[in-house]
Amino acid sequence: RYYGSFVAVDRLSCEIPRGAVCALVGPNGAGKTTSMRMLSTLLRPSRGRALIGGRDVARDPTGVRRLIGYLPEAFQLYEDLTVERYLQFFARAYHLDPGTANDRVTDYLERLGLERRRKDRVGTLSRGMRQRLGVAKSFLHDPEVVFLDEPASGLDPGARAELRDFLKFQQHLGKTVVISSHVLRELADFCDWIAIVSG
Repeated sequence: RYYGSFVAVDRLSCEIPRGAVCALVGPNGAGKTTSMRMLSTLLRPSRGRALIGGRDVARDPTGVRRLIGYLPEAFQLYEDLTVERYLQFFARAYHLDPGTANDRVTDYLERLGLERRRKDRVGTLSRGMRQRLGVAKSFLHDPEVVFLDEPASGLDPGARAELRDFLKFQQHLGKTVVISSHVLRELADFCDWIAIVSG
């Protein structure tokens, strides 16, 4: 991926097997976020080819979007909504039927340690709780592949354990997860595959 004459990502080549939890690790500025944005169809690659579930991210972005979930490092929240209504809003946007939506929202709030905050407004949440809410939203529509950009940033040890267990649960369901960080030890407990991106 080029930005004018600047090369942001060059010669990235990897194949992530279905059902893997893969760490994308590298220093700040190495191209991790740019890579995730290309794979999630938010940026068009300048050259090269990328496939998600057999679909080309440049030629079939709509098809790819049906397969994926994505949590950017910086994401917006509707701060006036309660935690529960925030997830219900996205459940409706993803066209989940009400019964499935209610069950999944309740399950994810419990698994990510947000159950006691379900009636609280999003604007009152700590950074770590916002991260967990973003993770829940990214998996809500049952995607095959999920990209999480720096989701462990700002999490305390208990929240990290809940996130780890949640990702292992999703892996057990057959999900493929790509999770980025500039600190390898942050992801050591989460992943069974590691891809190193050098700056």
